[in-house]
Amino acid sequence: MALVLLHRATTLYLGATSFVYLGLQYLTTKKLNTKLILVWIISVCGGLILYGPLFPRLITNFLHPLVTTFGGDGIQGDFFSLKEFWWFTMFLIAPTLYGVYLKIKNKEYDMIFSGLLLGLLRTSCGLLNAKRIELFLDLFMILMSGYAIRHIIKQKKRRLRVLLYLGLFLQILYYIGYSSENNTPQIGTGEFASIRSLKDIVPANGIVVVTDSYLSPWVLGYADRDRIAP
Repeated sequence: MALVLLHRATTLYLGATSFVYLGLQYLTTKKLNTKLILVWIISVCGGLILYGPLFPRLITNFLHPLVTTFGGDGIQGDFFSLKEFWWFTMFLIAPTLYGVYLKIKNKEYDMIFSGLLLGLLRTSCGLLNAKRIELFLDLFMILMSGYAIRHIIKQKKRRLRVLLYLGLFLQILYYIGYSSENNTPQIGTGEFASIRSLKDIVPANGIVVVTDSYLSPWVLGYADRDRIAP
């Protein structure tokens, strides 16, 4: 319920993940998790009370582009491209695939499996705001990789451990190289000083208007004033 109140995008993704999970569980065990269903019924009722008056603006206008933007048209947000995403997460791909193999082998179609499956489908289709789903896909890849790594450690097989340590070593080298290459200030010292001085210039009840989205997080973090920002 708290998630419904705090962040709609995460709520929608977790709700879809739960729906996929419930479907997979019913197909494999012929049983439904009634507690999870009850939790979502209560959460949805609470969400309708909160967002009901805004339904036409938040939901109705969102449905059409959601299902009519296959291939990347209409994707919003200044995030990584899908190619860049796979480049940055390349060291998670192998353990993620191994984790998926273990899940299918053991018939463990849980929330981690469901969330990963949903993320792959969502980003691959390139629907509206698909780039925002990369964050959720990344999280579920990390969880699936953790599942696979735990299995490797428990198995105590030398070859698997060697591959694991080699992968971790290469990943460390990659991140060191990436950090060294991109270790440049993200904002000029003059701009940063100006933003920090806004709290001394703008009245306490004043509002800072930001015209450049690049500066938005800095104003959010250091201006100490209400803001209107892209």
